[in-house]
Amino acid sequence: MARPATIPEGGEAPLPRTKRSAGRILLVTLSVVMTSVVAFGLAGMYLAAQGQSTLAHAIRPAASPLPPVQVNTSPWWTLQPGTRDWTDLSIRAQEVPMQADTAGGRSVPSGVATVYLDAGEARLDGDELVVSDGTVRVELGAQAIGTPLGLCSAFLSAFDDGSLAGAPEQRARLAGRLLAPEAAGDGGAAANAGSCVDASAAFAMDLRAGGGAASAVITEQDTSAAGRRLSENVPGDETDATTHWPGATPATGDELRFDAASMPLGLPPERIEARAHSLWLETEFDELRFSPRELAGGLTYSPHPQRG
Repeated sequence: MARPATIPEGGEAPLPRTKRSAGRILLVTLSVVMTSVVAFGLAGMYLAAQGQSTLAHAIRPAASPLPPVQVNTSPWWTLQPGTRDWTDLSIRAQEVPMQADTAGGRSVPSGVATVYLDAGEARLDGDELVVSDGTVRVELGAQAIGTPLGLCSAFLSAFDDGSLAGAPEQRARLAGRLLAPEAAGDGGAAANAGSCVDASAAFAMDLRAGGGAASAVITEQDTSAAGRRLSENVPGDETDATTHWPGATPATGDELRFDAASMPLGLPPERIEARAHSLWLETEFDELRFSPRELAGGLTYSPHPQRG
């Protein structure tokens, strides 16, 4: 006859063997499930990274001397190798070439831009990228827009003190040293800040958008502390001591005009803003289909003198 289990004084009765076994099985099952979830997640992240790399190389080949394109996504959770479908796609392409169309139809290098594309959904369809519900932005630094105005070592700032808080603005100040007279025939000299003279100029600019284009319009030469040293003593025409500036001297009413050629994929800009030390062009789209390499192709804009 089986002896009844004894209960230690002040203790609890031990669990029956069947219940202990069930608890072990449950723990093992949970461990297997958690391990599978982690393994599935890691595999999905690895395969998604392969797909991101494929897209980045399709935009700018790995052999390019330019910086690699940055691609970030939230993948559809699938174990398909090199998945080609994403949500929340974000692309950043640096050092996209910029050039300015000057008088006589001549284009001169003016610097580089950074191109951003954000899309709610995206997929690679053969050799084409299909994106929907997103935004394309172009960030222009000071030198990219200072070159056709005859400035090198240019510096751009949002005009108002409120820019210190990072708020976008519709005015900007562009300042820089002047391109030397001997380089006046070579617009590319300013692109690398070469051949500057010891004189400076600065402009206040209004930023405007509408009708499929955006403009940075010179409103006045800036005589604040940032632009007090203007161009009186620039070497040039010794007969009347006037400034020898590459091309015509920029004046009030002149503008830099940005249209569809200034945006990736031929999208006309809908907005232009100054943020900190850059100009930003921006447009939105519902759906686009294009060869990924077009995203980092060259961009063009035009200086437009307004005086007769």
